[in-house]
Amino acid sequence: MTAREQQTMLSTLDGIGIVSLDSMNRKHIKYKLEKDKEITLEDVKSFFIQQQRKVKLAFIRDAQFTYLISDGIELKEWIINGMIKLGLNDEAGRLKRL
Repeated sequence: MTAREQQTMLSTLDGIGIVSLDSMNRKHIKYKLEKDKEITLEDVKSFFIQQQRKVKLAFIRDAQFTYLISDGIELKEWIINGMIKLGLNDEAGRLKRL
């Protein structure tokens, strides 16, 4: 776990984090997610347009961890399509089944 923490460049709510070997010292702006906080599809779309892959991955993990995308069908479908665009086909398939 200590080695993972040292490699983590973006923390996630589940404690796993996002590891990247490139641009380790670069600052990233995360989408602030909290349980029971409502997010809009338009806010997420705007955020995704501006962010790098690793920030998107952190958002997806946090949104799943907080169950924010399980209730919003339109948001869930949009995120699944975004995951497919990121090449996360297996993960998108698992999210579809939830």
